[in-house]
Amino acid sequence: MPTKANITPFQFYTLLFLSRTFSLVAYIANMRAQLSSSETLVGSLLMGIFLLLTSLPTLWLMKKDANSSILTRASCLSAVYEKIICLIYLVDFFFYGIMTATRFELFASSVMFPETDMSFVMLTLLAASAYAGYKGIEALGRSAVIFLLPVLLVFVFVFCSLLGDFDFLNFTPFTTKNLAETVDSGLYTCAQTHELIAVGILLPFVKEQKRKSLPVWILLVTGIIFLTNLMLSGILGSFSTTQLFGMYSLSVLAEFGFVERMDSIITCVWMICALVKLAYIFFLCDYLLTSLFGKEKKVLYLLLSVAVIFTGMLALSRSIFHFSQVVTSPLSIILYLVSAVGVPLSVVLAEKIKGRKQDEKA
Repeated sequence: MPTKANITPFQFYTLLFLSRTFSLVAYIANMRAQLSSSETLVGSLLMGIFLLLTSLPTLWLMKKDANSSILTRASCLSAVYEKIICLIYLVDFFFYGIMTATRFELFASSVMFPETDMSFVMLTLLAASAYAGYKGIEALGRSAVIFLLPVLLVFVFVFCSLLGDFDFLNFTPFTTKNLAETVDSGLYTCAQTHELIAVGILLPFVKEQKRKSLPVWILLVTGIIFLTNLMLSGILGSFSTTQLFGMYSLSVLAEFGFVERMDSIITCVWMICALVKLAYIFFLCDYLLTSLFGKEKKVLYLLLSVAVIFTGMLALSRSIFHFSQVVTSPLSIILYLVSAVGVPLSVVLAEKIKGRKQDEKA
């Protein structure tokens, strides 16, 4: 697979931003411990801190060489090591793809078309996303830039139209009673940011200044998550914890000018973000499978990826309870920590050890 740097850092991080936005908008309440509004906001800030800390191995990796994929650098250490890393990343992104597809299926079957079998619709969405991934990272980067403005405008319209309903009395004083649950919430939200893992893999596709852009991206992601939780708590109060999809609940209440209901618009935006997110996941799966088996069979690998994600979605989307059992399990956090922290850290340390041994021989 060619790895020519063909997208700008802005296109790349916009793609990752829209991908993370879907996880934010598709967040399902009541999956973690019940937290007060103030604890939720503190958890959002802790998420940003955890995200910055877990990005340090990737930043360290980019400091030495910001143009080579982590897979290429692992192959210079050991061919077997490269295959192991590919397998770890594949498991992670297959899991992430299944979670993404299941989130959207649960939303569609519970809000858009209740009591309707969404299997065919989801299969169509996955096929369309796989085709978008087939077109390559350059097409995805350009599409993300085009979709960025409508997505941001929807957030602005929803928040501005509901500012009059914002009430600081909805916020409860922060206490240390649920400190452990608050920290856990921040870590869990951080573990939903698998986009950080993609940075080390896709470095060869991105032009210069990619390292400096990563902290800015983390700041923007933290900011929009904090702002969304602030609006949810300030407008809905404790009622926000009883809603399956809090952002959708806000959009139902929102009115902006001649647009009396924003929920239909945000549903379209949600579908755009889902398509972008799944497309880049399929692109990654194809890239990883090519690296794992050493042969470029794009169509076969994409079909395999669609089959795995669709099958996993069918198994988990039977009920929100089944989905919550998986998504709130330690597996989610373990996969994230291994892929985002363990793998890049091990590569950098292994390179240092190899360099010292070569210096000693010299």
